[in-house]
Amino acid sequence: MTTRRFLLTAGAALLAAPALPRGAAAQVDTSRPVGTLRFVSGPTGGAYFPLGEGTARAMNTHTRGARAASTPTGGSTENVRLISLGEADFGWAAADVVYYAFNGGREFRAPLPNIRAVTAGHSSAGHMAVRAESPIRDIADLKGKSIAVGAAGSSNAQTAIEWLKTYGVELGDVQLRYISTSATVDALRDGTIDAGFQLSGLPSGTWLGLANDHPLRFLGIAPDKMAALNARLPFYVPEVIKGGTYRGTDEDVTTIGVKVVLVTRDTVPDIQAHEMARVLIEHNADIARAHPTGVAWDGRAVADAGFIPFHPGAAAYYTAKGIKMQAG
Repeated sequence: MTTRRFLLTAGAALLAAPALPRGAAAQVDTSRPVGTLRFVSGPTGGAYFPLGEGTARAMNTHTRGARAASTPTGGSTENVRLISLGEADFGWAAADVVYYAFNGGREFRAPLPNIRAVTAGHSSAGHMAVRAESPIRDIADLKGKSIAVGAAGSSNAQTAIEWLKTYGVELGDVQLRYISTSATVDALRDGTIDAGFQLSGLPSGTWLGLANDHPLRFLGIAPDKMAALNARLPFYVPEVIKGGTYRGTDEDVTTIGVKVVLVTRDTVPDIQAHEMARVLIEHNADIARAHPTGVAWDGRAVADAGFIPFHPGAAAYYTAKGIKMQAG
């Protein structure tokens, strides 16, 4: 069964709640049962998948009448589309995807103005992996090579393309393979591609498993190239893959990172968005047990999601707790 079909048939219909302006907070009746929540996460080898599983469990444990379940997907772009269409209720997405989804552009021919922010958390790190014995040492060395970048039009693929451009590597200079994460692992293991790219929280289960069989090397980004990328696209931030994170990576590698936003829809009931915000912060230890990136979803990064409107239910919780929803 496809993700789309599964989500169309999963759970009961949710009550609609009117959207409020950016930053506005609703009066939320927290005595109401939370009801059915449909989460969409990401590929099983990345960080979104365990975050989805862990958050669903935490919601079911710590909220009255919650029935939450998480479904793996292709990731950010698929998630925001499913949420906008009403086929899912909450999901994780890279900040660049959220921005273009709300405003239109890039992979979104028309804006999706009904998506809303709940909060932001960790940054996904760009993993440009080659086998340890590969002669490829730099992004510029990828000219003429084959690179797996995930689904066409995905945040994963778009980030890889922008990184290549920063080093003067154009699309005509490389052979891009639009294949899944699991297929990327198989192809890199078999030597049928030269490099594989994935945006993921640290550590990524994808590369942990492969590195145990075949030591890997991750390509980094130079400070001047990072500055040039930021001048064009401010969504990206430096992220460090610490030495020892994966077998074969003894030294720190500075790479591209992008913030992750938890997204919902304006018609999701206020009680659900309110309780999502509350559980992520007040029961953060449960989320952190699901994946190491879970510690970043404790409320420190709420303002990083403020470039699109917050759901009024989440805004109500932050207002009551004195948590800032705008940067600065």
